[in-house]
Amino acid sequence: MSIKISAKTRYGLRILLDLAIHGNGTQRAVKDIAQSQQISEKFISLLAVKLHRGGLIKTVRGMRGGLTLVKQPSNIRLLDVVELMEGPLNILDCLTASPQCDRVAQCTVRQIWDGINQKFIDALAEVSLQDVIDASTNDAAIPGQPEYCI
Repeated sequence: MSIKISAKTRYGLRILLDLAIHGNGTQRAVKDIAQSQQISEKFISLLAVKLHRGGLIKTVRGMRGGLTLVKQPSNIRLLDVVELMEGPLNILDCLTASPQCDRVAQCTVRQIWDGINQKFIDALAEVSLQDVIDASTNDAAIPGQPEYCI
C-alpha cells in the first residue's frame, strides 16, 4: 500500500504557484496558466471550481476573465490544498469518524497509527505556498526566477 497525492492535488498546487509567481495579484488567463504549466485548459477549469469553492482563488468568466489568488501565498498551507482536493487525510480507514473495522475498540495500534497520521497532517500544515516559492527560487538555475516541478 502506498499513500499518494493525486494529480488533482499536484496540478491544483501548480495552478496556485503559477498565480502566486506570475499573477502579481492580478487575473491570469487560464490559457496562460495552461501554457506555462503544460496542463489542459479543461483540467484547469475543473480544478479552478474546487479551488474557488475552497476559498483559495477568485474566478472571472468571459473574454477578460481569469484566476486570481484570494489569499497571500504565506496564508495558504499545503494541508489546505491537499484536503481541498483529496478530502480529510487518513492513512487508514479506521481513523475516520465511522470506523470500518469491528475490532476498533480492541485495536492496540490504532492510537499509534492516529499519531502518525497527525504528524503527516501537522507537517503539511507547517508548509505554506510561500515556502514552496522560496525553496524553488533558492534552487533556481536563473537567480530570482522560481523553478519547480510538482
